[in-house]
Amino acid sequence: MQLYGSPQNFFLNINRHKAFIRKCHEGFSLAQNEIVRLLPDTEAKIPLLLEDYRKEIDRFKKDRVPPIPIYTKAGIAYFNQVFEARLLREIANCIAWQLVGDDGTKIRALIQGIHTPPAQRIQLEKMLDIVNELNGYDVESFGLLTDITSCIQVADVLVRLSTGQIGLSELKEGKVNDHIETLLKMEPHEEATHKKFDELATEYGKPFIKQFKRVVRQKERMQKVTDYVNKSVGDDIQFAARRITNAIPISTDNYIKEVNLLMHATEEKGAQYLAIDDCLVLGAFDNTKPQRSKGVCRKDFQHIVWHKYFEDWETCAYGKTSGEEAVMKHFEYMLLPVWEMRDKVATPTHRPIFISGLDKELVLDILFERKSLFFYFSPERFVSLCQAKGADVSWVTGKEYNRIKGKYSKAMGLFDIHDGIIKIKDDGLDLEMHMCIGTLFKLIYEFQRPAALADVYKNHLKEMVKPTADAP
Repeated sequence: MQLYGSPQNFFLNINRHKAFIRKCHEGFSLAQNEIVRLLPDTEAKIPLLLEDYRKEIDRFKKDRVPPIPIYTKAGIAYFNQVFEARLLREIANCIAWQLVGDDGTKIRALIQGIHTPPAQRIQLEKMLDIVNELNGYDVESFGLLTDITSCIQVADVLVRLSTGQIGLSELKEGKVNDHIETLLKMEPHEEATHKKFDELATEYGKPFIKQFKRVVRQKERMQKVTDYVNKSVGDDIQFAARRITNAIPISTDNYIKEVNLLMHATEEKGAQYLAIDDCLVLGAFDNTKPQRSKGVCRKDFQHIVWHKYFEDWETCAYGKTSGEEAVMKHFEYMLLPVWEMRDKVATPTHRPIFISGLDKELVLDILFERKSLFFYFSPERFVSLCQAKGADVSWVTGKEYNRIKGKYSKAMGLFDIHDGIIKIKDDGLDLEMHMCIGTLFKLIYEFQRPAALADVYKNHLKEMVKPTADAP
């Protein structure tokens, strides 16, 4: 490929481009078949494991005798099983993101905020047979079963067409659904259509009418979604508003190169720390080193952060002159909220870990717990960063914090940390908003620089929060 100067030049040839796409689809197909084989059995074990884990919770509430539930045999078994299921779905999410062009805005429009039901083997295998046949027929298109993802909650199949556009499809079975499909292809205003509808309603009764309405709603929703994804402006079905869907990202400045260097450096030194823009701290650890379990690494990271932001090292209670009371009070550092890169698999709203920009070997090291990557975000220091750039950003606590918190539902994902909320204002736009957890995930799971976000709050707030368009 070096003969052509760059990958972009190499793929200017349409034949090479098509051959590459076909190979990608072959890989997607292999992965999809394997996920369908593994996911149903993996998720089927979770309910029983959850029952055992809840028994440990009840036991601990009564006697308060260690170990705490999460570290019991039942707790470890339950969370390991949940992780395996989420990992399989994260692989499917990775395919979905690539089919939709690595566009997080459009992916998030396909998440309806509903609980993803457990995978059902018989149903999945039937749909897989149909999708495999379609994928084999047109190798330049690809169909992905949405039920194996956690980020696509519309339709049964997400299709990337050879034209580059996205399609959605429902795979319906049974006589009633066949009749409905035939009916919907008829002219709606013709007498024959009305007569056919009355005949079917008489024959099948209320279940037919209910299913007919359901199919119509699904088709309307799929049409809105495909318009939203494929056109520059469309109806966001989650927020019932017209939005621009192909906007260029406001900020793409990230720190992924520093993360890769940090993670590789742990092979020699075991533990590495990095501060980004003085408000985001990263801790990278090699868990294979002696005495460096992941739990120990997490506590070490919290301890480092505590003395960076909250207490001087000179007063550390672990010193020789500290009494037992001081040491016990010092354990407060273990309550610091930190996030771990491995937990990304539980967050379908943001770019999958496999295409996050992390070196591939590091992704596997993180997933198999050979290495750990932790994050701590200081909201107060981020507010200071924004204010230094001239953005109207403030740290809200006390009565105003309680008032704002009461307005947000859990689904809205308000970023609530240290009994405070980050508020962003623009008096010129008559605009007030509050930072949500999704923004934090962009900073940690997608490695966006906090300074770049501060620039957005200063210079591009209108584009960030009002990507709307008037209806034609």
